[in-house]
Amino acid sequence: MKNNLLKRFRLTEGGYRKRFKSGETAEQFVDRLKKYLMKWREMAGFDATYKGLQNMILRDTSFITCDKPLQTFLKEQEGQHPLTGQRAANFRQDLEAT
Repeated sequence: MKNNLLKRFRLTEGGYRKRFKSGETAEQFVDRLKKYLMKWREMAGFDATYKGLQNMILRDTSFITCDKPLQTFLKEQEGQHPLTGQRAANFRQDLEAT
């Protein structure tokens, strides 16, 4: 039930990512971004370390730069296999070869 409510109010990984990238006073802005980043990281399942944040942001940035077929493939694989840079790079090379 909790997960359904979170999804209904867009309190998902994607929802927090969008909120993370949004304006008010500088102090409010920083506090809000810290909160959204923490929630985004928690929901994405990354460690609460510098390396965990780095991996999350790199994964997201890599994903949004992919073309649609690769994004679709990666979304379908989510939950079955971890999204790794090497896995995405291999698939991209396969797509470009065809």
